[in-house]
Amino acid sequence: MIVVIVVLVVLAVVFVGAAVPILRRLRYLPLHRYAVATRRWGLPAPNQTREEFLLRRTRIVRGGQTVPPWSWLYDIHEYDYVTIPTGTVGLVKAKIGANAPAGRRLSRYVDCDRFQNVTKFLKGDCEQGVQPELLRGGEAYAIDPQVFDVYTVDTLPADFPAKPDDLRLVAIDAEDVGVVVVTDAPPPDDLRVPAPTVKGHNNFQKPWEFLWNGGRSGPQTDVLPGGATYAINPLFARVVHIPTRELTLTWGTKSVKEDRYDSELGPLKVIIQGFELEVELTQTLSIPPYAAPFLVKRFGEDAYGDVGVQKSTAVKRFVGRVLGEKVRGYFNERASGGEIDRFLHELAEMRGKLRVQITQALAEVQVDARETTIGEIRFASDELNKEYREYVRLQQRFRQLEQELLNQHVTNNIERVQLEVHKEKLAAKLEVLIDLMGPDHVKRMEAERIRAGATHAPIILTGGMPAAVPVGPSQPSERIAIPVFDAAEGLDVFDISPGLLSPDERTETGAPE
Repeated sequence: MIVVIVVLVVLAVVFVGAAVPILRRLRYLPLHRYAVATRRWGLPAPNQTREEFLLRRTRIVRGGQTVPPWSWLYDIHEYDYVTIPTGTVGLVKAKIGANAPAGRRLSRYVDCDRFQNVTKFLKGDCEQGVQPELLRGGEAYAIDPQVFDVYTVDTLPADFPAKPDDLRLVAIDAEDVGVVVVTDAPPPDDLRVPAPTVKGHNNFQKPWEFLWNGGRSGPQTDVLPGGATYAINPLFARVVHIPTRELTLTWGTKSVKEDRYDSELGPLKVIIQGFELEVELTQTLSIPPYAAPFLVKRFGEDAYGDVGVQKSTAVKRFVGRVLGEKVRGYFNERASGGEIDRFLHELAEMRGKLRVQITQALAEVQVDARETTIGEIRFASDELNKEYREYVRLQQRFRQLEQELLNQHVTNNIERVQLEVHKEKLAAKLEVLIDLMGPDHVKRMEAERIRAGATHAPIILTGGMPAAVPVGPSQPSERIAIPVFDAAEGLDVFDISPGLLSPDERTETGAPE
């Protein structure tokens, strides 16, 4: 028993004596650094390179952990954590593994804790080259630089097949959609339409899922909704920003420096009767989200023409080739064999017909036409504009005088009818007077009026009686006034003076004595 105790004590002393130096050599890594520890010794597996043999025995020691103390057993290299700037992504390129198939830009995906587990990467049928998975911005990674190169917006080589801006998150405005153009996938079965929908790729942020599920290259039917940001591998796909808000397009001269969707819509000029006219035209339209992939498919997109700042080349080409050609053809047809005056005075009709043609043309590409507005039409020459304005002024004056003449004709006809009515009423009153006093007495009255130099108008007798028999009283107070029709008051005035009537006539007429 005593011997056993002695042996245990001796062993304890030996252990402590050996452990103390080891413990003294232990050290912790700072939190902002990590270490790559590789075992020096071991037996390589068959068909395994020395490099792969060593890497399979490599492990990452993170900040805050202890570094292996046996330098004779491990190669230890310390590094600062790999950081990716916020709002960007990092590309990873593997230095080891099998060669990727020819024609592919991205290597096979391997799940290896975002490239922080080298052993898992090597056991996963890894391939050399750029990896499909991205490193997210705002995070720090412990990646073995012996195995991987990490590229950021600040370290991307000049000869790399992408630009620094391609490593920024793709931000889609709320009033836009993103059309994804896949570049690293098998070609589609139908080249006339966008590639069909594929499930499980998380808005194209997992290229390996897209490929495993049968994804095809080219513009995709599925679009990226607006109002969000996406991490898209630039070697897998690019994103074209298509506006879904209402666009207002104008025809006119634009600055070369301006980047506009209507850049291809120059001044609209029409030649009529040898004169050149300039037409101001505005068209509003909107592109539904489901139509965006078809526009990109039909009109194409520059490889580096859209990184969220520059306007979409596909939309510009659509505006110029569909809308621009349709409008130009319509006005040339209207101007052919026409007259300037007729052209300028049929704007309402032209606007209606042009709108119909534009609506039909845009409907063929699933775009909604809104408002068509024809503004000012003017001569290309300032001198002709001045002369035409004078011509218009004279024409307006002519039309004003023409209208005044027409109004005067109407007034004359009204007065003529009123005179005819007055004449008929006067003749009727005269017949009543003759019936009351007799024709002979009326003739005497007219003769007396003529002899007295009266200025009363002659009495026109109808019904076969002698015309204009002059009769006039000797004194105004004792005359019998011819009935007078007052057109203003609509009254008939009788002035029958009893002094000129005989007692018998007064009795017949009922006049007072």
